[in-house]
Amino acid sequence: MKRAPPTAEYTEFACLGAGTFKEVYRAKNGAQEAVALAAIKPLEGEGAGVSVETIREIKLLNELQHEHVVQLRKVFFAEGNSEVWLETELGEGDLEDVIKSPTAFLTPSHVKSYLRMLLRGLEYLQSRWVVHRDLKPGNLLCGGGGKLKIFDFGMAVLYGDGVAPTATARERSGDQRVVTLEYRAPELLLGTEFYGPAVDMWSAGCIFGELLLGQMMFPGTQLGTEEAVRKGMAEWENQAAWLVKPRRHQRNQMMRHEQELSQLNCIFAVLGTPSKQEWPQMEHLPKKVAQRGIAVSQLRERLSGHCSEEGMALLESMLHFNPEKRPSPAEALRSAYFSEEPPPTPPAGLKAWLEASKAV
Repeated sequence: MKRAPPTAEYTEFACLGAGTFKEVYRAKNGAQEAVALAAIKPLEGEGAGVSVETIREIKLLNELQHEHVVQLRKVFFAEGNSEVWLETELGEGDLEDVIKSPTAFLTPSHVKSYLRMLLRGLEYLQSRWVVHRDLKPGNLLCGGGGKLKIFDFGMAVLYGDGVAPTATARERSGDQRVVTLEYRAPELLLGTEFYGPAVDMWSAGCIFGELLLGQMMFPGTQLGTEEAVRKGMAEWENQAAWLVKPRRHQRNQMMRHEQELSQLNCIFAVLGTPSKQEWPQMEHLPKKVAQRGIAVSQLRERLSGHCSEEGMALLESMLHFNPEKRPSPAEALRSAYFSEEPPPTPPAGLKAWLEASKAV
């Protein structure tokens, strides 16, 4: 059913999409600026209010101010009811649109520019003790002026308590399924309850590789039917060296284990299997692995011709199995990859390129 704008101020109201907790619309506000409006879905039950994720997102966006983080304009109630709406800046699309566009060809300069903006945004989030926990191309806005902006903070949390940003934090819910499966770090797939901003760096590495290849680094098994999951498992069992031994739980939990198994095996097939010397903490994680031989990393072969040696070194560090050995955003930004030729495309150049290619 077509919805009316939340207030008379908004015109040219059109739906952009819907997620778990909100519906997103495009509109023009009273100043005739194009903005994004998010209608927050209430929880089931009378007087239940909105989700904790929504409250957390609003609180964080009110506090975060950075050129590579989406800007929250205002929070308000719709006319005639208590429905909560958010107004944010509107981009021309997201990075997933750019990567999948058949008319846009990403050059090394474009890739370098997008990665640098992502890392600068992550550097700011880490300085504010924030772990995003759901980085993926679809959550990176191609905003005004060609700038990349991190958005969708529904899964974000603060970590640490007066300690150094490198310290890990325990997620209170104990839920490791916080990051979209294809961008989820191996320590989360293996059930760790203690993690910090290194999970965001793994996701950023996956995005870097996706920009270079034009496709997901670790597609695993795309969530779908039970048959598709089981087929994906069979395929990866033939390739992977190590396998998770899922516990016997309810059917939906078993399916989730199978999906995570497929994702781990996809990672192992590309990066090889980690040794105890490389990642000593692995054997202490809740979900155990059984060795079936040694797989050698295929990353360099897979990315041959797509990246310079400096870029490859940076990608390998971002996708290190051991979270303690992944670089911080600040360390990654100091990589020689960003100072070698060709230089990153300025945001204005990205905007002109996107408009010319009609990628978003």
